[in-house]
Amino acid sequence: MPVKVIFIDIDGTLLNSRFVIDELTRNTLIDFQKQGGVLVLCSARPYLGMVRYGNELELARYHGYYAAFNGGEVIDANTEKTIYTCCMTREDLHEIYDVTRLLEREEQERELSHLVEKDSPSVQLTIDLMQQIHDIVDQTNLNLMTYQKDKLLCMRQEVYAVAETLVNQLRISICQDFLADIDFDPVKLLVSGNPNLISAVYPSIQKKLCQRCDVVISDPFLIEITAKGINKGRVLRSLCKHLNINTKEAAAFGDSANDIPMLKEAGISVAMGNATEEVKQSSKFITASNNDNGVAMFLLKNKLV
Repeated sequence: MPVKVIFIDIDGTLLNSRFVIDELTRNTLIDFQKQGGVLVLCSARPYLGMVRYGNELELARYHGYYAAFNGGEVIDANTEKTIYTCCMTREDLHEIYDVTRLLEREEQERELSHLVEKDSPSVQLTIDLMQQIHDIVDQTNLNLMTYQKDKLLCMRQEVYAVAETLVNQLRISICQDFLADIDFDPVKLLVSGNPNLISAVYPSIQKKLCQRCDVVISDPFLIEITAKGINKGRVLRSLCKHLNINTKEAAAFGDSANDIPMLKEAGISVAMGNATEEVKQSSKFITASNNDNGVAMFLLKNKLV
């Protein structure tokens, strides 16, 4: 059965490790569209962090789509109109805030308790102790972030927040009161922190929020939270229905855990050579890495273009 639509992740899949689309991959995907195929960029990124790659691939010219925020927002590249969006509620926001603040406090208290002996009558605030306290606080901070148009709204300014703005070409805005300043229903929230901390708190966050939100780790330092049921698999089903295309005629390419729902829904599911083992186990095929034109190599080898 021919492939009529391709759903492709951006980071680690479409882009190489220099955050560039290799020429062979770009030309192959443009050729696919010239032949009548539909291309959908499907990413955890906001729309503004995707559009420059869509421009390279001529998405507007060939009536492609952007599925931003893991499918929480779908935009028609040709009209630039949002055709679908699903936001979290104020109750979700407050629950996420309370859960992350509690976990942060517990982690900090646990780590700080090791610095001072329980029976010690006083604490000598030496430079060395102050440096240890600084390091513990830095390593146990859980930041909260969300998006508003061209801004990244953050509870704190830290390295992961700055990196998010650079990757997606956003302005950063530090909230004095995060809950009060987020006076809208967000599509997605980010929880960022030291990778060891994220790994430690993720099971608790997922367990506490699983009834009302979808929670995934997209990077070792980043947890992404969207409304319940919002994932790349759902957007694949929805867009295929919108386009009157059978999901068996859809191909999907990915490398990370948030790509798994999309890969499970597609008729042809392809894990990149650099994908995690979990992603490879969830895919029917494995191609070369994102640094070796993995997307183009699979399409050309299987004569899908």
